Amino acid sequence: MEDACRACWEGMNGAARQAAADHGVPFVSLYDSFNGPQHNQDPRAKGLIRQDGEHPSAEGAALIAELLQKSGYAYADR
Repeated sequence: MEDACRACWEGMNGAARQAAADHGVPFVSLYDSFNGPQHNQDPRAKGLIRQDGEHPSAEGAALIAELLQKSGYAYADR
């Protein structure tokens, strides 16, 4: 099951990366950032996922904000 899930995530990540490139927008790979460049690191063990096993922890949310900021995305006050 792990291999099938990894293949699915890698496919979705690759499609999103390609769509961003096709439309000239920055792409931030949370999959790479949370799971490591080889996608073999457990984001829960790194403290990036909450106890529910799905949502980002405070550390994970801070990482997402940092990555978005570095990519050029800015805070939108609406």
